Amino acid sequence: MPSFPNLRIGTAQVAGDPTGCTVFLMPEPANGFQESLLTVDLRGGAVGQTMGQDGLVDALCFAGGSLHGLETAAGVMAGFAADRSDTTSVGKVPVVAGACIYDFLAANRLGKHPERSHGLQAYRTALTSSGECPEGAVGAGTSATVGKMGYVLGFDDIAAEPGGQGAAAGTFKLSNGNVFNVFVCTVVNALGAILSPQGNVVRGHRDASGRCWTAAELLQREPSQPHPPLSCGGNTTLTFVAVDFPCPDYYARQIARQIHTSIARVIDPFHTLSDGDVLYLVRMNLDWSAAPDTLWHQGATKAGLLGAALAQEAVRRACG
Repeated sequence: MPSFPNLRIGTAQVAGDPTGCTVFLMPEPANGFQESLLTVDLRGGAVGQTMGQDGLVDALCFAGGSLHGLETAAGVMAGFAADRSDTTSVGKVPVVAGACIYDFLAANRLGKHPERSHGLQAYRTALTSSGECPEGAVGAGTSATVGKMGYVLGFDDIAAEPGGQGAAAGTFKLSNGNVFNVFVCTVVNALGAILSPQGNVVRGHRDASGRCWTAAELLQREPSQPHPPLSCGGNTTLTFVAVDFPCPDYYARQIARQIHTSIARVIDPFHTLSDGDVLYLVRMNLDWSAAPDTLWHQGATKAGLLGAALAQEAVRRACG
């Protein structure tokens, strides 16, 4: 399973209900101060998140249960408060950003959502984890689904399919010889369907014969048993990108935009009014001497290119 140096990842599930949360704990420097830097890129028309501003960050929490699931972030904060001897000193107040998916469309839901206790549980799990990222129907991705345009356009025979949580990791090198890491984890609960590298739909928008339709094909098709189009809100792709390439905020914002935009090559359609897409990019483990200002442009370009490829791989792994 993919991983990133010093990043710890934990998940928790809700007993008796297919939903959960995923927590990412940033490395804590020896001096105890926050040094992981968050950059946020919000897309789509239905974003659900908390503490989503650029700046210092200790942890991220992705959750099912729509806006109700955001309380899991409070559980992560409670974990920090219990483990830190002084939780009110400057630099030691934990900053936990959170985002949610609406996963109530999955079959056999009992209407429950991840709560504060599940955030705390995932935090505890992360503390003892090996740093590898769980994939599939796990954590926040437990009941994620993709390819729901059939509901929107009035096709009874076009079904959604499971989404999930996926990850990918890689490295790139600067001309001065220094090597940097990029890690991407994504929870895919998209309105759109998943595309292969060749542009074919491989998950979602599937009819009874097994054929998967693109959004453009569905728009041109007449329903065989038409019903009034349904509002299909509550779709979201949550993406976490970790890099150890040291660069100013401007470059980080450009890397985040490039990676987030690239996901449109694998989700069809993406960033719709019914999607609440969020990408969190975090710069961590930073050695500012490893990339002088003369190499910021080169490094940001390579980080964006590699991150885009990894994000697309992570989406496919989530839905594979």
